Amino acid sequence: GLGDLFDIANRHARESQSISVELIHSVVDAGQGVLSGEKTSDEQAYDVVILPPNLTGARGQSDVAIHQFLRFQHALGTTLCSVCAGAFWLGHAGLLSGRPATTHWALEEEFERSFSNIALAVDRILIDDNDIITAGGVMAWLDLGLHLVGRYLGAEVVSKTARHLLVDTQGREQKNYRTFRPALGHG
Repeated sequence: GLGDLFDIANRHARESQSISVELIHSVVDAGQGVLSGEKTSDEQAYDVVILPPNLTGARGQSDVAIHQFLRFQHALGTTLCSVCAGAFWLGHAGLLSGRPATTHWALEEEFERSFSNIALAVDRILIDDNDIITAGGVMAWLDLGLHLVGRYLGAEVVSKTARHLLVDTQGREQKNYRTFRPALGHG
């Protein structure tokens, strides 16, 4: 889905070039690829690395090669992003210490147990802390994708991409999805 979003944004960005001379210099073609464990030794600098959601229950604590890769990329100026539980890998790499971050609201307690030195804000869908961007729930890749399109391709391309995908660009918050969850284990 994220790849499709970037492809659609690129198409709209290319079409916009003929409309406005000013956009020609700001259009960036968002190439994409998936980095496997073997590619973490790659010394190529990337503009953006996105850690996707993880529905397997893995949290990346022992993924030392990935942590080193993330620290290396961050030192090169790469913007690091995570969606949902992907934030755990950033946390284990030591890149979120003292910074604001978000993840899925259902992971709040587990995340806080693992990383007490991170300013967790699970009511937010997306937190852009300049060089590190975290997004909340599993489907928050939409919010992250549109945010990155806005950062690199501009508001006009975001608008056209969102209309194409039938996605609302108004800022969502996780607190709208979080419901009253009383403790039911008391008998």
